[in-house]
Amino acid sequence: MYFKVLGALDVSESTKDLTPSAPKLRSTLSLLLLRQGDIVRKDLFVDELWGVNPPPNALTTLQTYVYQLRRTLPDPQTRRAGHRPRGHAWKEATAGPSHGPWLRTTSSGYCASIPAETIDLCRFETLAAQGGTALRQGNVPRAAELLEEALTLWRGPLVSNVKHGPVLEAHATGLNEERLRVVEQCVDAQLFLGRYHEVLTGLRGLLVEHPLAEGLWQRLLLALYRSGRRLEAIQEYRRLHRILGDGLGLEPSRSVQRLYEAVLASDPAPDLERIALSAWRDRAVVRPGTVSRHVA
Repeated sequence: MYFKVLGALDVSESTKDLTPSAPKLRSTLSLLLLRQGDIVRKDLFVDELWGVNPPPNALTTLQTYVYQLRRTLPDPQTRRAGHRPRGHAWKEATAGPSHGPWLRTTSSGYCASIPAETIDLCRFETLAAQGGTALRQGNVPRAAELLEEALTLWRGPLVSNVKHGPVLEAHATGLNEERLRVVEQCVDAQLFLGRYHEVLTGLRGLLVEHPLAEGLWQRLLLALYRSGRRLEAIQEYRRLHRILGDGLGLEPSRSVQRLYEAVLASDPAPDLERIALSAWRDRAVVRPGTVSRHVA
């Protein structure tokens, strides 16, 4: 059995679709999957499912939802070999053993114990962490391979077929930031390998989605300049300047300005790819599970 949350919620076993159809069952399962291995407090379920005006029987109804999930979904511990993705970079050993019923009840909440290799989010976090480590260690080809594999797991917004209450929305915000961080790392690796033309289309698409992400703008300017499109890089910087000035009353960051000055001066070798790699080496290592675990 395999669980997907990076896009539409999807639960499948071989070719059989096991995704719950009831909206609140989907919300309950999504929250359990995003906090896999941790106890999710009952009050968080109530906040997510009903907001500020829960019904008097909210906890009883929640118990019913949990019962229905137990009844309709087979135990992933006994089905773990039935369906999981293949990927040479994914190491099944990261999952570690787990025992007991897959959905446990405690005095304060519920806990889903699901093998990590059967959840796309866990796989993304592991690959992203491995790719970041390879980048900091200077193994750029390996970093590019791992980070690209991590990003291919995203099929759309987090559990896009589930209505987001406050708890799921907080998870979505944190994971979108983590995805953007991984994208920037992946582009850095591609730039360092000289794949300037290859990253341009993807960067433009991402800037439509994240128009204020200066890190993406900086990489776009560098890719254009390295591709021999100096005038276009200048135009894009001026567009960023207008976006920040009109929308926020801000100037581009000093690092973006330095790159613009190098482009204006036709600097033959503004070695910003290497500078970017040094910056990634100095950052803290993000371990698998850090984003999903730290959202309350």
